[in-house]
Amino acid sequence: MRAWIPLIGLLWASPCFAQAPPPGPPQPYPPQQGYPPQQGYPPQQGYPQQGYPQQGYPQQQPYPYGYPQQQGYPQQQYPYGHPQQQGYPQQQGYPQAQTWQQPPVVPESEPPDFASSIGFKFFAGGNLWTSPDAIDPGYDAAGFAGSAGGFGWGAALYYEARIVQYLGIELDLGYDHSVLQRDLTYVINGQAFQVNEKVTAAGLRWGFLFKGIIPVTFGRVWLGLGPEFVSGNHVDGTVEVHDGNPDADLRKEIEDSIAVTSKTSTMLTMAFGMSIDLGDHLEIPIDLRAARNLSQESAWKDRVDTTQLFDTPSHYDVTVQSSWDFRLGTGLGYKF
Repeated sequence: MRAWIPLIGLLWASPCFAQAPPPGPPQPYPPQQGYPPQQGYPPQQGYPQQGYPQQGYPQQQPYPYGYPQQQGYPQQQYPYGHPQQQGYPQQQGYPQAQTWQQPPVVPESEPPDFASSIGFKFFAGGNLWTSPDAIDPGYDAAGFAGSAGGFGWGAALYYEARIVQYLGIELDLGYDHSVLQRDLTYVINGQAFQVNEKVTAAGLRWGFLFKGIIPVTFGRVWLGLGPEFVSGNHVDGTVEVHDGNPDADLRKEIEDSIAVTSKTSTMLTMAFGMSIDLGDHLEIPIDLRAARNLSQESAWKDRVDTTQLFDTPSHYDVTVQSSWDFRLGTGLGYKF
């Protein structure tokens, strides 16, 4: 069967090839048609000439009085001549570094070899009674047998003389008032009472201070040392019962048990102060003073007479003096 398939195909193709006519010679192309002759552009029409009537420039009319002179630029009039030509400004250099210059020293007036002040002061402070020596062993009752203190105040006039500005002396004359008091427990017949014993002294106070002075911008500062004297002419003493209820007779006996004696005190005063200037002539003095009593005895029985202290009724006598006093003072003065 496979051998017959090519044969059948050959037989089928034979009629097909017998029916097609043989190819003839190729046919020639038709003759090429030429392009029509090119038409030229119509002659260019020129722009119509617009004839403007040429106008001539008008002729200058003759001047009846001749030609005027040509006017030049007006010359600048300077009533005082032509100014000098200003040159270009010189270039400013960089500023030089400024160096500090000390301002000129104004000469100060020479301080006088001698000057002085006068004025008044008010004082306030405290007083101290130191605990005396040689108190009877175990005794702690009436008779200022211990330390005491109180308030003090006063006022004084002062005069100060200054030599060569650094040395001075001050004189004071015034009034002083001092208080000394202490609280204690009073025991009588087995009854305890809270008692306050108090002494006061008032009188003249005078003295002088030697000063070392330092001038300052606001005035002067100084240190001083010198004696003062306190008269204490007017003295008083009281004993008051604050707690307890003694009968009238016992109360009177307690209140009448104290007596006082005055004595002039010699004080060694140490002071620090300053004076603040108010203009050319006024000043404010400020003082801080501490004074030690050089004339007070140290033993208790030398300060207090106790010969009748243990009698019935009891009685004792106090010599009124402060062991120390401290004062702060200020006021107003006049310089000349």
